[in-house]
Amino acid sequence: MLSNSIVDTGTNALFLAPDVLNAIGDGLNKLNPDFMKTIQAAAQSRDGIASSGLALDKWPGISFILTGDNNQEVKLTCVPATYWQVDTPREGQAVFQIIGNNERQSILGLPLMNKLLHRIRQDDGSHGHRSVRAHQTAKLTAQDIKKNGQDGFAVLPVF
Repeated sequence: MLSNSIVDTGTNALFLAPDVLNAIGDGLNKLNPDFMKTIQAAAQSRDGIASSGLALDKWPGISFILTGDNNQEVKLTCVPATYWQVDTPREGQAVFQIIGNNERQSILGLPLMNKLLHRIRQDDGSHGHRSVRAHQTAKLTAQDIKKNGQDGFAVLPVF
């Protein structure tokens, strides 16, 4: 099966094909032209924009409908707090994480998965258990987390 997108946990943004990016831009502009002005201001600055002026509660969720091998559709929605990365590149700033890539294939990174993944950090030197509620409760020790290869971080799916 050919695909028009790749889901990549190692990508920090949504790098979208031109048609997908245009559809999102058109939709945001129809909802509120100030959304596009804010995005353009963020894109023009290496430091992003002040997060205090974003009012993320006014921004819509952006849904992606993906089709699997069995032609079943799955709808995944990015909420504003996932497609705007706040406190980046420094505290009090925000960066828009939906970017065009000039390719026919989109690369769907962390903004799409941030609602579905939890990062657990246990760097206090203890070897106690931390519990995470996913489909079932998982107990992780600091050693288990380090074994997962993310220098003290573990990523677990949430269902």
